[in-house]
Amino acid sequence: MASLWEVSDPGSLILMSEFYRNLSQGMTKAQALRQAQLDMKNGKIDFDKLKSHLKDLLKVENKKSELSEPVKQQLLLILSFLEEKKEISKELQHPYYWATFTIIGNPW
Repeated sequence: MASLWEVSDPGSLILMSEFYRNLSQGMTKAQALRQAQLDMKNGKIDFDKLKSHLKDLLKVENKKSELSEPVKQQLLLILSFLEEKKEISKELQHPYYWATFTIIGNPW
């Protein structure tokens, strides 16, 4: 997967988490990306679930210390961004956030 232009880290994180969730459900890469993009476009992202997942990831990370400090700080910034933004769903419906991503290579 590649992006055609630079997108905010929260936007990328949200699309990528949906993409990998879709892949884990047996979709092809092309189907998983399409569904993630449609979910963002239509405002169907479960932000509470995403915030909970990030919090769990950071709890595990505090015990294992496998991530670099810059990555950990970026995750904390993204979590803070998600906590502060009440209307993030509407903002992320704009094509700027989801249309940048494309599959390169084998779409299966």
